[in-house]
Amino acid sequence: MLVAGVSLWRDGSAWLSVHTFRDEYFSAQGALVAVERLGPDELRQADHVDAWVIDDEVVLYDPRRARMHVCNATAALIWQLCDGEHDVDSIVAEVAAHYPAVSPTAIAADVAVLVATMRAEEIVSS
Repeated sequence: MLVAGVSLWRDGSAWLSVHTFRDEYFSAQGALVAVERLGPDELRQADHVDAWVIDDEVVLYDPRRARMHVCNATAALIWQLCDGEHDVDSIVAEVAAHYPAVSPTAIAADVAVLVATMRAEEIVSS
């Protein structure tokens, strides 16, 4: 059951679809209302999350929470950059290099939202 979808870019394309295998409802809306101040710490993928690359998307499964996350190409890039060597600023720079037509300010804000959401979902940590 699809329970959440948030736009990474202002064009309305969804960057992350969250699915659950239980009958509970949850949302990443809190990340949109108040994004935590992100520090310079390197981000890393949670060890317990399984990931599959399908074309230019990534499907993440968190067995602890029985949740699946489907990331589009942009969110997949950000997920892959959460390798323990990149902090938020370097992730923003990498994404900006892939999308030169998008404002760096918009990219920084959207990366902050996505990282906050991924932290809240416990699929990345710093």
